[in-house]
Amino acid sequence: MMALGLPLMRVLTVSQLRALLAHEFGHYYGGDTRLAPWVHRTRQAMYRAMVNLGKDSGAMTVLRINAVAHLARNLVMAILGWYWRIFLRATLAVSRRLEFRADELACWLAGSRSLMDGLCSIAKAAAAGQAFWQTELAPALQAGYRPPVAEGFGQFMAARGVAQATAALLDSQLKSTKRNPYDTHPPLKARLDAAHFLGYPSVSQDDACAISLIDHLDSLEHELLESRIPQLKKAALKPMPWEKIGMEVYVPGWRKIVAEHKALVAEVTVESLPDAVRDLKKMGARMRDPKGMLLTHEQRAGRASTVLSMALAVALIDRGWELYAQPGESYLQRDGVSISPALLIAELASGKLTAEDWHAQCRKLDIGELRLDG
Repeated sequence: MMALGLPLMRVLTVSQLRALLAHEFGHYYGGDTRLAPWVHRTRQAMYRAMVNLGKDSGAMTVLRINAVAHLARNLVMAILGWYWRIFLRATLAVSRRLEFRADELACWLAGSRSLMDGLCSIAKAAAAGQAFWQTELAPALQAGYRPPVAEGFGQFMAARGVAQATAALLDSQLKSTKRNPYDTHPPLKARLDAAHFLGYPSVSQDDACAISLIDHLDSLEHELLESRIPQLKKAALKPMPWEKIGMEVYVPGWRKIVAEHKALVAEVTVESLPDAVRDLKKMGARMRDPKGMLLTHEQRAGRASTVLSMALAVALIDRGWELYAQPGESYLQRDGVSISPALLIAELASGKLTAEDWHAQCRKLDIGELRLDG
């Protein structure tokens, strides 16, 4: 079985998709899929054996009492552990070689540059995928709305902050020379170097977005969401464009959280934000731990920072500022001036924005007296 994430197709070109599909079918062509299931089942069986032998039980308690038996048991565990590590290293080394072989076929069929660019796009998308799901898509789904997933992921990846973060992560991967013998795939740099060395030209360069190849995208996204989250089948999600998600989902959520923590932002005005930011740890210490969690001091300060940014956003919206919210980027704007509450709080905390400069901005925008507790 071969699977390819639908949102990923939003950040790939047709040429890159062709190269990646050629790589995956290369595993079928080389017969890798016949060996892989057997190796995987063997690894799983060995892992279960190691876990079961290491568990405490009545027999283990008896063995600990008998020093000779306990020593023999530890010796057996050490031998099995040594054999397991050797087996893993050997089979994973083979897996990495198979990846190089599939890459070679992809370069031959689609061109080295298409594969190299596709691998880089995958690396950046993998780094941002979980963040997109947690911060953008999940809140909308929980509120009963279904925005276009692939389109949103493309916007999320193109947002300036996300693009800079993923580019920096990719750069760090390309500079890293560390190799892990237990990795299933070769390092990205090694794969790019091998593809560059092959130097196969692209058969036909097509820079159109790969998602353009999909028909009936909306219904397909709905089906995929329901297959991943079966509970959504009963939710009757309402389609909603991303430009409306901000006011329909984010703002009501912000108002609810600010109301729950109204005592924390009591007497805080927009102009006094620098003083509140200096007391984030004290503010965080007054917040309750989520059910089943025990937060650290840093986590509490982070939650307090989030409450301040939400309270600022709500106060500005109530003053007539408009919310611009798209995946990966949101800010408030009025008369050609824009404010990103989360970024503002972070800059005050880091000292990048001084209290004097902020006070001057508040006087200029006439927002200093706004209270964050409503």
